[in-house]
Amino acid sequence: MSAPRRLDPSPRRRAFATVAVAVAAIVSGAGPLIPGGTPAASAADPRLAKMASPSPFRGMVYTGLSLGKRGSACDGVFEAKSRTGASLGCSHGPDPAPPGVDVRRGRADHELQADFAAGLAGTAAADGDAGSASALLGSIGCIADGLLGARVQAIYAVAADRTDRSTTVVPTIRASYAPKVDWQINQSAAETGGEAHVRFATEPSGDGGCRLSVPVVHLSASGDDSFSNTVAELKAKGYNRPDRKYLIWADANVLCGVGSVYSDSRPGLNNLNNGYAPMFARVDAACWDYAEGHELMHTLGSVQRSAPHATSSGHCWDEPDDMCYDDDGNGPATMQTRCAGRNGALFDCNHDDYFYAGVPPVSNWLATHWNTFNSSWILSGPLPGVAPPPTDPGGGTSTSTTSTTTTTRPPDPDKPKPPKGRRASGYWMLTAGGHVQPFGSAGFLGQPYPLRTGTRAVDLEPTATGGGYWVLDDAGQVRYYGDAVPYGNVPVNLLERDERPISLSATPTGEGYWVFTTRGRVVPFGDAGFFGDVSALSLNRPVTGSVATPSGLGYFLFASDGGIFTFGDAAFHGSTGAMRLNRPVVAMAATPEGGGYWLVGSDGGLFAFGAAGFYGSMGAVDLNRPVSAVVPGGAGYLMVGEDGGAFSFGDVDFFGSMGGSPPATPVVSVALRY
Repeated sequence: MSAPRRLDPSPRRRAFATVAVAVAAIVSGAGPLIPGGTPAASAADPRLAKMASPSPFRGMVYTGLSLGKRGSACDGVFEAKSRTGASLGCSHGPDPAPPGVDVRRGRADHELQADFAAGLAGTAAADGDAGSASALLGSIGCIADGLLGARVQAIYAVAADRTDRSTTVVPTIRASYAPKVDWQINQSAAETGGEAHVRFATEPSGDGGCRLSVPVVHLSASGDDSFSNTVAELKAKGYNRPDRKYLIWADANVLCGVGSVYSDSRPGLNNLNNGYAPMFARVDAACWDYAEGHELMHTLGSVQRSAPHATSSGHCWDEPDDMCYDDDGNGPATMQTRCAGRNGALFDCNHDDYFYAGVPPVSNWLATHWNTFNSSWILSGPLPGVAPPPTDPGGGTSTSTTSTTTTTRPPDPDKPKPPKGRRASGYWMLTAGGHVQPFGSAGFLGQPYPLRTGTRAVDLEPTATGGGYWVLDDAGQVRYYGDAVPYGNVPVNLLERDERPISLSATPTGEGYWVFTTRGRVVPFGDAGFFGDVSALSLNRPVTGSVATPSGLGYFLFASDGGIFTFGDAAFHGSTGAMRLNRPVVAMAATPEGGGYWLVGSDGGLFAFGAAGFYGSMGAVDLNRPVSAVVPGGAGYLMVGEDGGAFSFGDVDFFGSMGGSPPATPVVSVALRY
């Protein structure tokens, strides 16, 4: 008896490779639910390596994901958040496509028809015996009214900028994809003498039986750009029930598969993975017929990090096992064959990490920890009835769009900016020695002075309320004052020799920030997303500074020669990289509307790009000390010199300076207070 057809019939070996970010991607800019705690990360944290090496062709895209906080339900995994900062739960992060599969290619109509036929062939091979069919291929069970209690809700989701192929995809989900998930569960249960099936949501079929419920959900054009976008839109459309796990077949070319999971190994039915919140598993077109069972098993709560054979990122290393693969590259996990000859599509080799059908022996780890067999979404025992397979694949009438690559650029929400009619009412200056000097309405809330010998303050970033600020030093420590909340410091062993943090940008929600370094490394905290960096490249000049976009969905890095690197929704509008400059570029500011930016040289010369207006500069003025920082207003900007001199242009008012009494150490940062 053969197993269902899969893209990779051999044991799952989807090795994760830590690779350098492609130069083309850098230049073009290609790019949890429990509060509290601090980002759980270290220099050896495989999540940092993955986020630093996105691989779009394998679906390793981390947009909308940030490091989970230590002590939270997302500890050790990722936290997904919406564009507005709302928590969307925890996730292990994206799983890679199998070798040789480019997720951007999608899945053509003729492949769908072949998948549909394969599903029917499996049923026919059982000679019409429903029990045999279940053993061979898996079945959709008709359980009670199809809706009562915990259910796995299948969904076909398609974005507005893609062709709706539901007439062919939905029958294939019913005939092939969903039944194979049931097959994986049931065959795995049989290895310990049990029987188990997925409690799918079903609907009346019209002939007195049932069929798999597969609502067709239309997303916005950006609704498939990331796992977070998809979850946020589905929840807004009412798919937000904690007694549902949503298994989404997304007609998209962005990811392979990704699913929700909480860090909770407690054995009881109050486990967070067992009804605490709605959970989601998304599989994109190129990985249909491959990743569905894997992602659903994540939502059931596997693999917990404390399991005997667990990796650090929600998987396992004892194979063959559908949940096992080398997810940490050159990390400590080493794949080992412990169940030779076993089908790689089955769950839990030796049934001692996450799935044991029945009562595990006392010595088994699952006897005292979370066993997904006990999930409310699993029916233990035989099915009371079985849905017949569909007979119509949809006729292939839809037009395939899977050869068209969709963009993964984040959408453009309303960008935060100073309220209309309001101008900055003050500003803070920060010196390298750690002194904070307020002007106008900006209040003094504390300062890091004195700093330890050899350490310099490098940046001050205000909170959105103006009632607090963060101060970053070049050792990577972030201090917080007023209503600023700490989200973590840069681990010292994360940095290379002579690499120093240089700037900090807060997210629009104020619930996270990025720290940027001279090597072009980007270290996100809280709800800050990772969109790429240049730490793997050999640069002509060190990175001088970095600025987040107003939306919080991207950022710019710039070098002293004016070279610009863009990530996420940061758009490239030009640079001074090819110009002969009188003095090096020392500062950058993005317009509040996000359509342009300014570069400023140490001599006060200013270069405007995109929609950024030119309101004047200090390039023709003989300055006492070089310009060191710039900050944007609504329609203007403020420059400051190392001596504390302040130069306001456009709608930014002058509230004072230190030019007449220069500080002992140079001014390195300025920030407006609204």
